[in-house]
Amino acid sequence: MSKNIPAYPSGESYTTFNNVSGVTSQHGKSPLHTGMTLRDHFAGLAMQGLMTTYDGNSCSIIARDAYEVADAMIAERNKHHKERHETFGEEV
Repeated sequence: MSKNIPAYPSGESYTTFNNVSGVTSQHGKSPLHTGMTLRDHFAGLAMQGLMTTYDGNSCSIIARDAYEVADAMIAERNKHHKERHETFGEEV
């Protein structure tokens, strides 16, 4: 599972085409906005917790630590996702 899956996708856009009989058909269904990545979402949540004990360190240190936590959360999520599917005999 990728670190870059969307956290908040929204809507769908369609390319419409009017043919000669006036019938409108839909083609090219795709996300209108893919949203932030799940990694970014997890990092933002982790950063909120890290900021509660902020002692004046560089913001880049807080950001680095937040993404480190996010990556650990995704790794743990992937591990449990794989275990859950293996329990039911599904391929991941």
